[in-house]
Amino acid sequence: MSIKQSLRSSDGARVLATTTLSALARARFRAGSRGTGNRLEIAEGCVTRGVRFEIQGNDNLVRIGAGARLHDLRIRIEGEGNRIILGDRVAFVQWGILRLEGDANELSIGADSTVEAATLGVMEGTALRIGSGCLLAWQVEIRTGDSHPIFDRESGERINPSQSVSIGERVWLGKRSVVLKNVSIADGVIIGAGSMVTRSIGDENAVAVGNPARVVRHGVRWTQ
Repeated sequence: MSIKQSLRSSDGARVLATTTLSALARARFRAGSRGTGNRLEIAEGCVTRGVRFEIQGNDNLVRIGAGARLHDLRIRIEGEGNRIILGDRVAFVQWGILRLEGDANELSIGADSTVEAATLGVMEGTALRIGSGCLLAWQVEIRTGDSHPIFDRESGERINPSQSVSIGERVWLGKRSVVLKNVSIADGVIIGAGSMVTRSIGDENAVAVGNPARVVRHGVRWTQ
């Protein structure tokens, strides 16, 4: 497993230096890898506590942006060619679980987003993209699939394929809200606590609540 950490040289230019897994552990990480070509790239200024990486497969990438704050974050990848990109100043405040299952999945969180506590699952070659400046409150869950295939008994056709999820910029997902596969959420949307989002919310700056979540108000803005 190749571990790269972004540093600055004496003249201020950014350079990439390779460190060992043992050195990574001293930096408050725990990392394990079974496979080849796996890369962990950590930019300068990150603050970490209790971060664990478990990678099984080949050619996977985890990239952590500058100034990220990661507390009790578990990253687990099972497959090949997967990508996790955490933007600059992304924060996991309490805990987080990021799990990628299968090949060619992508999970990205934009700069300045804050996650209080969340479980994010990406599977079967799909993508979960979260924009910049978002807030995920306590015990939020987002999944691009069901982890278990379901088939029609007569035709044998699978009826629950995994599908990507897209969340815009400055979206607030309330406490214990759930976002399921094949959903996109527009910029500035607020999802109420305990809501389940099963279909897309296309109206910007709206409030959506309930199970399934429905828009109940337009023209709002929120501050963190």
